[in-house]
Parts: sequence; C-alpha cells; structure tokens
Amino acid sequence: LPSYKSPLKVHKDIIDVKHRIEMIQCVIKNLGFGTIRYDELERKGDSYTYDTLKIVQEAHPSAKLYFVIGTDQYEQLAQWYKIDMLRSFVTFI
Repeated sequence: LPSYKSPLKVHKDIIDVKHRIEMIQCVIKNLGFGTIRYDELERKGDSYTYDTLKIVQEAHPSAKLYFVIGTDQYEQLAQWYKIDMLRSFVTFI
C-alpha cells in the first residue's frame, strides 16, 4: 500500500513511486504472499492507512489483513490516524 503522501513524513527527499513499488514487490516475493494496492496513489493527497484498509476490510469481511511496514513506520505507529481502531482489524508485520 504505497502512499501518495504520508502525513507523518517531510516530503523533500522522497523515493520515486516506481522504486517504492519495486521494493514492495521484493517483499511480497520474499514472503511468498501479499498484494499491492494502488488506492492511495490513485486517490492522491494525504494518505491515511486506516481509511484505505477499512474499505478493504469492508469489502472482504472474513479476510485476515496483514500489513508489512518498515521499522521507521513501526516506531511511530502511535502517531498514526485511528491506530487503535486500525489494530483491531489489521495485523502489522
């Protein structure tokens, strides 16, 4: 779930979206499972993971959702928008 614009990051030296997608593809290959969603890139603007994954969860209510994130994001999860609600239906890896 590459974001278009993360509200918690300074956006002066961002990694090109093509490279971020390639990194996600590598993670999916190494894990042996996963899907890239382009919702936030297509929507543009600030990206809130809760909003996007709530839509996914509502569309697939019986699915288990796993969200792979980097250490940088894991360390600031407490600052994420609606993090307690997000944790109720998503497992972070």
